[in-house]
Amino acid sequence: GIHCREDDFEYSRFLTHLKFLARRIFNQEQVQFHYNLKEEEVRQGLSVFQKKTIYKRNIIYTVLLAVIFVLYVLKIISNPRDGLSYFLTILSVAVIGFIWILPFTHRKKIAGTVAASKDEFVFTVCEKGLIAGEGETATYIFYENEPVEAIECENMLIVSISKEKIFVLPRRCMEESQWEQALNLLKNGLGERMSIYPQTK
Repeated sequence: GIHCREDDFEYSRFLTHLKFLARRIFNQEQVQFHYNLKEEEVRQGLSVFQKKTIYKRNIIYTVLLAVIFVLYVLKIISNPRDGLSYFLTILSVAVIGFIWILPFTHRKKIAGTVAASKDEFVFTVCEKGLIAGEGETATYIFYENEPVEAIECENMLIVSISKEKIFVLPRRCMEESQWEQALNLLKNGLGERMSIYPQTK
């Protein structure tokens, strides 16, 4: 196979050529905006993202654990001296609490960190893909090659990559024409992968 050294000059030159190629491909209809994030916006964006990705899984786990809880409660009723049943009953309740508390604590931690940084970000929505950042450090994301999804909320856009990395784009940082243009580009580029979130709470 081919092995590339990241500190090699030719490798760096190759990456530069790829970035220039990406710029030419992305240099079509596009809308760029600069934005910052408030703590409550990060919390809302993460909450919407989690509801779209992990909540269904958590509900299934909760149901299964609730069944286990009921089964061992019945065993305790029939045999109050069964110590293992007590332990597994408590454990099932603890796991249910953990899988629901963890997303909340994650949102709180990330929101506090981002809000405290006071950083300003740059994001570009293009006809063929997305650009996160600008200049040499920019990341180019193609609609066709990457598992990109977008969620439209009343006050923000949420873009996820591989359901692992998300961008929260506040509407307050865009002009109305930019907002409409970004929506149209995303809808045309993503198709069914673009969805509308019905609530903003």
